[in-house]
Amino acid sequence: RQGVDLKELLAKADFVRHRDVATVPDYMSQVVSALLDPDAFKGAEVKSLPRFSKLLKGFRKGELTVFTGPTGAGKTTLLTQISLDLAGDNHKVLWGSFEMRNEVLIRKMLQIYTGSTLAQLQDTRRENLEKSIADLASRPLYFLTYHGATDMKRILDALDYTVKVENVEHIIIDNLQFMTGGSGLNVWDRQDQCISELRAFATHHDVHITLVIHPRKEPDGQRLGLSSVFGTAKATQEADNVVILQMDSVGQKQLDLMKNRFDGKLGNVGISFNESLGIFLENGIET
Repeated sequence: RQGVDLKELLAKADFVRHRDVATVPDYMSQVVSALLDPDAFKGAEVKSLPRFSKLLKGFRKGELTVFTGPTGAGKTTLLTQISLDLAGDNHKVLWGSFEMRNEVLIRKMLQIYTGSTLAQLQDTRRENLEKSIADLASRPLYFLTYHGATDMKRILDALDYTVKVENVEHIIIDNLQFMTGGSGLNVWDRQDQCISELRAFATHHDVHITLVIHPRKEPDGQRLGLSSVFGTAKATQEADNVVILQMDSVGQKQLDLMKNRFDGKLGNVGISFNESLGIFLENGIET
């Protein structure tokens, strides 16, 4: 009507790309930065475990780490140590300790924080003990108040609120087996559902989640592998990282990085428990 060739106009028009579809140029700056400055993409470091931290490249936001190891190897102690390291660098950490009560977990933290044995803490004067607890409280540590088997929806609601309001960066869940009740599904389906929901939560909220999963029953001292993680293969498939606290028949321990989606680098680091400090140290490193 106004002398406009509609066919020609449509032929010259650019189509609007779907909002969920990208092309190579959309990622140019990220790819260039990752190649020229790889350290910029490292995650939060664990300073008390420098070799392991270097191997893992730190705990990166948006990722899921599955952590396992035999009963009695020290999984909770090690994760307590890691959480104190992260909080000491002002990374906000949220604990979901379903197996160990929070007051017991905090007592373990206090032992590590003060470098004291339980007996030494029990001999400390009340005012000094309260001062140490107040000092520990200055670190950005948060705790879910749930204990024992808990409905997954309640957990996710609490995680969602705390991440949005407190800006939590790292979540530790100990352990998966306490989160698989109440859905009416069989145990394997419930576990897979929980893993999928935590995987999606980490990605959507750009936080790191460390999820403890007990291993299958294996002979004492036998080295654990990816197939040793309890449940279906979904846990190790969904995880960005899989870390196993290995313990042999004579009690020697290693931190074994069995999966590292970030750059594929795998390996292990020998560690020993230092009784006087109450922490794990990498073999050959003194403090």
